[in-house]
Amino acid sequence: MTSKQRILARVARGAKLLDEKKPGWAKMFEKNARKRGFSFVSGASCVLGNVFGGYGFGMDALNIPDGGSDFAFNLNSADLERSRAAILISQLESAWEVQIARRLGRPRRRERRNERRD
Repeated sequence: MTSKQRILARVARGAKLLDEKKPGWAKMFEKNARKRGFSFVSGASCVLGNVFGGYGFGMDALNIPDGGSDFAFNLNSADLERSRAAILISQLESAWEVQIARRLGRPRRRERRNERRD
């Protein structure tokens, strides 16, 4: 499994967890991200920051004790050893944007471009 495949699987797992524990989270994310922006490296504007008001609040609400890397809420040390962090962060942000757009019922720009090519 490639690094990107691992990230996509973890993001899907994280999105599913949010679906179960915080229905409607994508709408909340979108509303807050308009004000705060979206940055994986900021506890205030990451996925959990935009949904719960802060990374720590989200980790507590979801009862995740290990840092959240299994759900793509954070990177783990193995990620950092395999690749450069900036590339992984970009992939994580992109994968989260796809999951959020799907839950809001609209394709992300990149997905729309790919659909036109098919």
